[in-house]
Amino acid sequence: MSFAAFIIFGHFCIADPTDNRESSEKCFNYYEGPGVHYATLKQCGDKIDKIMAKVRANNDSLEEPHCGNYYTEGTLDCLTISVKREP
Repeated sequence: MSFAAFIIFGHFCIADPTDNRESSEKCFNYYEGPGVHYATLKQCGDKIDKIMAKVRANNDSLEEPHCGNYYTEGTLDCLTISVKREP
């Protein structure tokens, strides 16, 4: 038996404090991990809203110059997957 579910996938870039160039970033893919999925698109979207709120709060709490975990870019999307369940 299988059903459709949603997972969160995207990417983030953070400022690299070890590199003196103004535009230096380290980017990585974001995925919550195997087994984490949402039954509805609304649940997935709500989780993305919570993650992005944490990112904004993190950035707002940092002082100039921005470094460390200062997120310079990031996008998350809900992707549809097929989940198989054993009877």
